[in-house]
Amino acid sequence: MMLRKISLIELNAGLWKPGTFLRHSSIEPLAIEYIGAIAKEEGYEVKIIQQQQKSEQDVFQEIIAFKPKLTAFSVMTYNYPASLSLAKKIKQHNFEILTIFGGYHPSYSPEIVKEDAIDFVIVAEGEETFREFLKTLNEKRADFTKIRSLAFYDRKPHINEPRERINDLDSLPNPIRDINIIKECRISGLNYPSLTKQKCVTQVLYSRGCPHNCTFCCSPFLYGSKVYFRNPERVVDEMQEIKEKFGTNYFYFADLSFNLNKRRVIELCDEIRNRKLDTNWFCMCRIDNIDEELLKNMKEAGCSRIGFGIDALNEKTLDKVKPGQKLTMEKTQKALELTNDMGIIVRTFIIIGYPWETKEDLENAKEILKTLAIDEIRIGLLTPLPGSVIYEEFKKQNLILTEDLSRYTTDEYIIKHPDFSPEEMTEFREKIFREFYQNKEYENRKKDKLKKHPYLKQSYDEFYKFLTERGVLR
Repeated sequence: MMLRKISLIELNAGLWKPGTFLRHSSIEPLAIEYIGAIAKEEGYEVKIIQQQQKSEQDVFQEIIAFKPKLTAFSVMTYNYPASLSLAKKIKQHNFEILTIFGGYHPSYSPEIVKEDAIDFVIVAEGEETFREFLKTLNEKRADFTKIRSLAFYDRKPHINEPRERINDLDSLPNPIRDINIIKECRISGLNYPSLTKQKCVTQVLYSRGCPHNCTFCCSPFLYGSKVYFRNPERVVDEMQEIKEKFGTNYFYFADLSFNLNKRRVIELCDEIRNRKLDTNWFCMCRIDNIDEELLKNMKEAGCSRIGFGIDALNEKTLDKVKPGQKLTMEKTQKALELTNDMGIIVRTFIIIGYPWETKEDLENAKEILKTLAIDEIRIGLLTPLPGSVIYEEFKKQNLILTEDLSRYTTDEYIIKHPDFSPEEMTEFREKIFREFYQNKEYENRKKDKLKKHPYLKQSYDEFYKFLTERGVLR
């Protein structure tokens, strides 16, 4: 069967717009843009569809109008129910349209291929598996049993042996991007450039993987412990092309831990400066790999915002959820202050709801948070994501309150806690959030930062307006 058209789908299941607690989902679907590039290299016509603010029916009509022979879905846990629902709708319309699921959730649960609406599942990294799949699919006697990291159903689920990691990321084609998607992409919250000044925000990847084993994260299951990097010249080539094509003025590095290797970060910063790229960018960094030299290089290369995964505000919990990493609150405080002094916007990710933490622990965390040099916080409710260590542990201990995967968003509390009901934990998150922004220390830090770095004024003004409109500030 010769394929002519392939549609690639990412559903955001209602999480496109930023919420009060600053979850931002309005970024491009990088995973399927990479997959789309592979399909295009193999000679297929590709259509990338991101839900954004469309209804399921709108997405369905867009797929059907394209008339694909194959539809591929990028699937996280929270959007698996919506993806399955849409796949069923496609099959009801035309059962001959093939469907294939990939991403974090299918990688953990490839047995979902037993669903009538799912023909194939790709486990872990998808590019080379998808390439081989396309070649095999068009053979007269297609034999799927030899395609590593592929799952399919033939009277029972068949899950083939795993494929090794892609160690040469430069061998992959650059993602294909659609202006109709990119023009809607923004990074919400406190940013430079501010939200109204951003244009066609784009994701770029420098590395894949993370060597650490945080128990709440499903990345170790997907990638193992190895990290592979792209050539910095190739990365900046891509950034330059994107800027020229779309006018992008703000990039998001999608690396799990951007600063794992100081030398490589400085090499990338040198390349950006040497090309005089003149753009801003945002990345996620680890607390324990931050120093003044690194921050100076990043700032001079356009880094205007760094996100840090603090994840816990006491060392007892840090030791449990980040085993062997030897993180301390002293290291956290120093890294945040260094970043803040450099004039870089500091965003932090906090997780609350660990079942062993008491009310006193959470009250202490709330007060500690107010003292840290943070511009913006994202507070997630602990969620046992399939593929993570805590998912397996909590499942055995019967601590998970629901199997409704659409609720696995980190914005709903779905764990049994000895001291808090789900409603109480959610209310406590709101209390932490409001008190953080309403305390005098935050206001004083902001004033001090603006004196030293006045170019951030519009960023703060827009952020304060957002918080006021949401009732966070009075």
